[in-house]
Amino acid sequence: MKPVIMPQVGHNIPSARIIQWLKTEGQPVEKGETVLVVESDKASFEVEAEESGVLLRVLHQEGEEVEILKPLAYIGKPGETIKVEEAAAKEQPPAEPPKATAAPTPEIMQKPGRIFASPSARRLAEEMGIDLAQVEGTGPGGRIIKSDVLAASRSVSGGKTPTPEVSEISSDDKVVPFSKMRKRIAQSLSLSKKTIPHSYLFVDVDMSEALAWRKAA
Repeated sequence: MKPVIMPQVGHNIPSARIIQWLKTEGQPVEKGETVLVVESDKASFEVEAEESGVLLRVLHQEGEEVEILKPLAYIGKPGETIKVEEAAAKEQPPAEPPKATAAPTPEIMQKPGRIFASPSARRLAEEMGIDLAQVEGTGPGGRIIKSDVLAASRSVSGGKTPTPEVSEISSDDKVVPFSKMRKRIAQSLSLSKKTIPHSYLFVDVDMSEALAWRKAA
């Protein structure tokens, strides 16, 4: 009996998602035959059987996220059985190391005329047009945090937090979830927009003569 292992699909990629099983339990499998298709953050991959036999048991279904090098199924001889306890034991994750206790956060001493606020609080206050001098900080040492800015915005708007308008989904609409590849692309684009300086150039061009030439041609 030999397990079908989630392959190493890329550098620093901890897991992949099962897209489609091409074989079901009980079906014969030939060595080198594609058993299933998995998807990582960058591409899709076919997983082949490393020996001939019968697909005895499928451990994970389509759509599930599975860690790299974890068993996905078992291939063995016809009539061979695998116990559920044995499969669960092989799937048992290693024990996590004890987490270190975080050191206490030192208090920040406020200086007259200076406003201490976290970067996220400053960015949110700028977007919402809120004066940080009028916001009372509840963070360490009176530091203004994001929740303080949100509380100040609710007090200005009469206790209501402004929410963006969301279009309703009709019965004719179809919701298609993002694939892992599309999620990674969206994360990379958002990260580049937030962390890389951007410059924009606008130029006004008089196209009157070009349009006149085009009409005359």
